[in-house]
Amino acid sequence: MAIALLGVPTNLGIPRPQARPAPAALRAQGLLERLQATGETVQDLGDLPVPRGEDLERGEPLLRAVLRVARRQAGILRRVLRTGALPLTLGGDHSTSLGTLLGLAGAGLEFDVVWVDAHADFNTPETSPTGNPHGMVLALAGGLTPYLPCAVPPRRVHILGARDLDPGERELIARHGLNVYTPEETLNRLEAIVAGLGPRVFLSFDVDSLRPEVAPGVRTPVPGGFTLEEALAVVTAVVRSRELVAVDLVEYDPDLDQEGRTGATALTVLERIFAARRAALETSAASD
Repeated sequence: MAIALLGVPTNLGIPRPQARPAPAALRAQGLLERLQATGETVQDLGDLPVPRGEDLERGEPLLRAVLRVARRQAGILRRVLRTGALPLTLGGDHSTSLGTLLGLAGAGLEFDVVWVDAHADFNTPETSPTGNPHGMVLALAGGLTPYLPCAVPPRRVHILGARDLDPGERELIARHGLNVYTPEETLNRLEAIVAGLGPRVFLSFDVDSLRPEVAPGVRTPVPGGFTLEEALAVVTAVVRSRELVAVDLVEYDPDLDQEGRTGATALTVLERIFAARRAALETSAASD
């Protein structure tokens, strides 16, 4: 199965100016070559044009812009899925993954969400302390707001590495049954967590799930988190045992990176995901 790569260089979810978009920076650091080295065929679809968040009014106008971009992105993703390719989307902030969720749901797929992130992104506009839409993605996709119907039931969401939850968000998580694990819980219970996943998985990897000293190039760093080796173990365990329906990598900010360390780390994570996927497919084919 080929990989269809799409860049979504959005800052609508956390509207701060950015000089270097993450998708372009990752391509310049050798993304395509690293993916092809895993044996995959990669089709680069380029970048989806998006408005700049700093040019829009906060609140409703910003959120509406996120929804418009997500719907356009979802249309591209549905077309990719019809070709049999696996979508790989590069953000941008985590509002990028709203488009992926809408696209998968619109294609009629049933899937679990593995959300590797320091944050739960389960705020509504009423509970969010900042009003930043990148912290509302799973609540929007879960149908908790008037903006969208439910694209994925919250009980099918598994957040790995969470360590920064807002008070109102905690109440929503408890009420709607999200599966939320700290980094320590994730590592200690990884086998059981993976066993509890459905057969198909959308994997969304937020770079701030890593420790800030490992990945300094993020807008919302949180102390603690996964080492690179731990993150690789997590994604490998998921990918080797479940069918991937889409992969996102989000929240890398090249402007804040130090000597390209975060970009290099992000490429290593993606390389491991697709190497593990290819190994799983080859094992499955050999056993048939």
